[in-house]
Amino acid sequence: MSGVRAVVGVELAKLRAQWRVRGALLVVMLGPFVATLVLKMQAGLPTDTLYGRWVQEIGLSIPLVILGSAGVWGVPALASLVAGDILSAEDAHGTWGTLLTRSRTKTQLVLGKAIVAVASMVVLVTALAASSIAAGYLLIGSEPLIGLAGQPLSPLRGLLLVVACWVSVLPPALALTALALLLSAWTRNSLIGVTAPIVVGLVLLLVSQLASVGGVRPLLLASGFQAWHGLLYAQPSVIAVLQAAAVSAVWVVACVGGLVLVLRRRDLAVA
Repeated sequence: MSGVRAVVGVELAKLRAQWRVRGALLVVMLGPFVATLVLKMQAGLPTDTLYGRWVQEIGLSIPLVILGSAGVWGVPALASLVAGDILSAEDAHGTWGTLLTRSRTKTQLVLGKAIVAVASMVVLVTALAASSIAAGYLLIGSEPLIGLAGQPLSPLRGLLLVVACWVSVLPPALALTALALLLSAWTRNSLIGVTAPIVVGLVLLLVSQLASVGGVRPLLLASGFQAWHGLLYAQPSVIAVLQAAAVSAVWVVACVGGLVLVLRRRDLAVA
């Protein structure tokens, strides 16, 4: 485990020096405040989005509106930002051979990089959720949230439900992180590793909107970014969330299995 910890430490140091990671963290921290100011000042409301009608009255509606939008492309982008580049970057710089000569095995290197990729996704998504909640409270107010059935929720219950909604998107985000790691290793191309999971997420979302796929819609990964709706009913339902978590687990297992096969067939020392 000491070898894995060493890899994690090195990768974290490398991430702190990357402008795109620092820029992404800055965006997720400040973006919700900018979006909230725009929503607060504009005459029209985004009534075509869930909770859009409440954005100028209820602070906790802000993180839900942002979650509804971010689930389409924002969370997938955060999921693949680090994972899509963390393996292919070594190919681009030809540094696999150097890394493998420092008393670290291939397994330790890849496992350490995967841990950093997952941790980065969790930190970025958590930062986006926290800044969205803060923007709602500070710029709109702390009025009680209204449930999807029109039921009033206490401030504490509303906050806990909003947090639960954001937590519910972590499993599909993890699945996209695993996909980004697979594509990063398979294609050896950072651009594909970072952008392909976003495209996959968007395509699956579009497919899930087709009436002809109604029966299999819950089995599509994109449904996991909308499963949080069930938590806000008068009688909250976690079935969709649990189903989405199970589907995400299947994706993770498949992607990790594919990653293992890809790496077994490659000699990283001469990659």
